[in-house]
Amino acid sequence: MAKRRSSATSEGFTLLELILVLVLMGLVAGLATPFVMSTVERIQLNTATRKMAAALRYARNEAVTHKKRYLFSVDIDANRYSLSRGDDEEQTLERTVEGDARVAAYENESEPVSSGVFSIQFFPQGSASGGKIRIEPVEREESDSYYVITIDPVTGASRIEQKES
Repeated sequence: MAKRRSSATSEGFTLLELILVLVLMGLVAGLATPFVMSTVERIQLNTATRKMAAALRYARNEAVTHKKRYLFSVDIDANRYSLSRGDDEEQTLERTVEGDARVAAYENESEPVSSGVFSIQFFPQGSASGGKIRIEPVEREESDSYYVITIDPVTGASRIEQKES
């Protein structure tokens, strides 16, 4: 006679076990989401900063290569930057700061600028008017970090520093 398996020994999962696993997966996903979102925002801020630093290096290289003065202009209110030749104002590059980042301020020997437009000049010898550009998250909190791009007036080189509030 063939043995019959009882329902207690059958293979598979019960409905209760499946529901419990789904609830635990939902909890883990709910706890991980804020961490993932803050990581994405940090990556966007870092990327926006690196793109602007690359544009500043490009401005310096163009000034040296073409032996002409170039202006790197930033509109803080519109969150945009552009590069133009100093003699004819022809724009060769225009970009918007993307992601969860914004240009917050510019410091030079003169008054700090936190709204409006400012320009950094790059000269044919490789020097620049210099200054510091502060880039921070759009939704700024007390614990957020921000970036500062420093443009050396003697060499025209730009350097990125990450700072904590």
